[in-house]
Amino acid sequence: DYTIEAFPTDIDIQYNLHERLNLISYVGTDGLELDAALPDDIEMNIQSIITAGTAAIRDADSSWIGTLTEWNVLTGYWVNVYIDGDMSTYDILSFSFVDDNNSDENLSRREITKTVNNPNGKLPIELQYVQSTNQAFYFFDSISIDGVEALYGEWLIAYKGDVIVGAREWNGEPVDVP
Repeated sequence: DYTIEAFPTDIDIQYNLHERLNLISYVGTDGLELDAALPDDIEMNIQSIITAGTAAIRDADSSWIGTLTEWNVLTGYWVNVYIDGDMSTYDILSFSFVDDNNSDENLSRREITKTVNNPNGKLPIELQYVQSTNQAFYFFDSISIDGVEALYGEWLIAYKGDVIVGAREWNGEPVDVP
């Protein structure tokens, strides 16, 4: 465990994102669900979100799948923005984070200190891997090998050669594997 401290984020921060990947911070209430923090009129423009060791992507029903389920301050996020799919235009998506449950609440944090736990802490030691800036995610909604369904508690392991580069425990729900 370690502690991160930072200067407070400007309460009037306006995000101006271009189509495709953008690196952003988050200012708001820790633990707010992904769509709850986004303004209703732009939330469907955000197609996927990646942060250190976790990710979320919209499925065919526009619901989020993956292990990333909430926003937290002092965390960087890669957000994949889709506006019209035409990369020859310079489309911009502008927004500020909101709290739909309490729109009068000021989302700026006053206390900017966070204790960070080891993201691989639940992994068996033989499956632990090093976080990478070149990490990608694979999403699975069902798993069967030779017609046999994966059981809850079994591990999905990603390798590059003989090196483990990611792992997730299967719980029967759609999951991301780094």
